[in-house]
Order: sequence, then C-alpha cells, then structure tokens
Amino acid sequence: MKRNAFTLTELLIVVVIIGILATIAYPQFGAIRIRARLKEVPNTVPIIAAAMKYYYIKTNSYYWFSKNGSGDGSGSDSDNRANYANAEAALNIILPKDKDDAICEYYTASEGYIHFRLWGNGVVLGNYNINTGVYSIEDTSYKKYLKYLQ
Repeated sequence: MKRNAFTLTELLIVVVIIGILATIAYPQFGAIRIRARLKEVPNTVPIIAAAMKYYYIKTNSYYWFSKNGSGDGSGSDSDNRANYANAEAALNIILPKDKDDAICEYYTASEGYIHFRLWGNGVVLGNYNINTGVYSIEDTSYKKYLKYLQ
C-alpha cells in the first residue's frame, strides 16, 4: 500500500524538535541583538568626542546637548542642553536623529562624558570618558558587553 501523507506521530516529532531548537536559540538571539546594537557606539562616540574636545579647546567649556534639549548648550548644567540641531551646528558633526538613523541616543549630562542609551528605553546604557577614551557600562545586566565597545 502506498502512503501519501505523514502520520500524526511523525508530525509531533517534528514539532517537538523545532520547539527544542527554538528554546535553545531564543536566549542567544537576544544577546546577539544587543551586541549588534553596541557595534554602532565605537563608530559614533569617538567622532562626537573629537568634536567635543575641539569645542572645549576653543571655548574652555563643554558643550551640553541632548535629543530634545531646549537650552543653548553653554554653561555647566544639563538643564541648559542644546538640541541635536544646535549641537550639530556648534560641533560641526551630524548626530543620529531617530531610531531609523541609529540604535543609540547620545547626550551629555556630566563634564567630560558622552552618555549613550538605547532609543526609547530611557535607561543610561553607558558612558564614554572624552579625556581618557574609556567606556563604562552603567547597567549591570549589560556589563558583559563592555568588551564589544573596546
């Protein structure tokens, strides 16, 4: 007799195998996604840092900016942060405007540091010291990804 279909047992075995593979692969997918997101940071932050150093040399003060800042970027507090458009003009660089341009949002909140966070979650992911060129990760759950920033 000729068989034209799979038996229920064969289909169940295939579904179980796919389920086991998915269970193994899913946690790895999250880690790979975070590593991919962090690959952008070492390419973008040094450019911003170089512009910030140049600005500091010219004015003897750091330029303060964030995506939605409302100040002019002068002074020494984060309440006076300029928005991206003003920062681009002052620092002569192009900053990522939204999630379509970049994975991370960049801003300054303390002297000599550039902070970066993933778009939308509002949590500071890490910092870059402009003077030493050293990265640090704020969120302890992301500490294992520090090696991808070096």
